[in-house]
Amino acid sequence: MSDIARALDRADGTIHCTLREAGGVAPPERGRAARALQASEREEVSRGLAAGQSIRSIARRLARAPSMIGREIARNGGRTRWSPQQIAGWLTVQHPDDPEMRDSHETIYLTLLVQARGALQRELMSHLRRLRSVRRPKGALSNSRGQGQITDAVSIRQRPAEAEDRAIPGHWEGDLTAHP
Repeated sequence: MSDIARALDRADGTIHCTLREAGGVAPPERGRAARALQASEREEVSRGLAAGQSIRSIARRLARAPSMIGREIARNGGRTRWSPQQIAGWLTVQHPDDPEMRDSHETIYLTLLVQARGALQRELMSHLRRLRSVRRPKGALSNSRGQGQITDAVSIRQRPAEAEDRAIPGHWEGDLTAHP
């Protein structure tokens, strides 16, 4: 904006306000690098993996380097393991008009980690990318120290001596509790 202001002999603030009122400057068109795999090539990789083909044979068929195919596979979750986010997204694409056929990734995690038991849970857990036995939802507090605890609590055994004679108001709170 400074270059535009200098070229037009205007203040930076004037250019900024004018651009903001006009909706700003459009970002450049996003696109993949020319070397990146195209959607059709990604589909071929997917088909090859589903057919059990090696990375080298897939790369040979696409005339690409095996390392590029390997990186593409790793970037998209590996050979067989889908994340719960990917499953939830796939369900949304497959069933756009049927909300009963969709679920959130949080529900999928909870189903795998909480509801399944024994051998079934081990079988299902083996398909997760991260083998954690406990998972907190994203909305849960990450710092849960002190929940349900009185901070800076002082034991009743450490109360001052003047509290024993109960001569000062405010030291009577013990009298309000029921004694057996």
